[in-house]
Amino acid sequence: MATATHGSCIVFPTEAFDAVAALQSIREYCCTALYGVPTMFVAELELLSSSAVPYDGFQYLRTGIAAGSSIPAELMRKLHKTLNLTELTICYGMTETSPVSAMTTTDDPIDKRIDSVGRLLPHIMAKVVDPSDWTRVLGVGERGELAVSGYSVMKGYWGDEKKTKEVLVSDSEGRVWMHVSTNDLTFLCRQQCSRRVTSWVFDGHSC
Repeated sequence: MATATHGSCIVFPTEAFDAVAALQSIREYCCTALYGVPTMFVAELELLSSSAVPYDGFQYLRTGIAAGSSIPAELMRKLHKTLNLTELTICYGMTETSPVSAMTTTDDPIDKRIDSVGRLLPHIMAKVVDPSDWTRVLGVGERGELAVSGYSVMKGYWGDEKKTKEVLVSDSEGRVWMHVSTNDLTFLCRQQCSRRVTSWVFDGHSC
């Protein structure tokens, strides 16, 4: 979408991910941004470290998005150093929230971009609740289950009203919250979204 609205070029090396093709396309088209999930980035770094792909032609890279699962801090540092992705951002979300709820920005402090998933996007709210009692909202620093609300939250699972009612719950004010799996335990922090306990953490100012 951003390539269309900003008049830039988007490169699709192959129909399905191919690390060699991706790296070769970066070199051939002088790409400035690279998107992927951690396993994709790891595959690309391994090709470069083994010299399977020549380590040149990557000087134009500077930004991109990493998402899909937790991004280890050490992997972020390697991407900064090896692929020059010094403005790489991290997104957090899920399909049910269309799909990004929080992300870092290119001008966030380096430690926040490496060790966090940024702040909530505009018009999105989040809270951390007691996994055993969703009506009890937890405070800053308390670990619990994440719930997200806003325009991006889905209407429901197609043809599965029972499952929809399990995850979409209205509060006392009628606001609908999408409750994340209890595998994604989080806690709020004051300045920035930090890492998960098993997952992610969100900015207390945005909730």
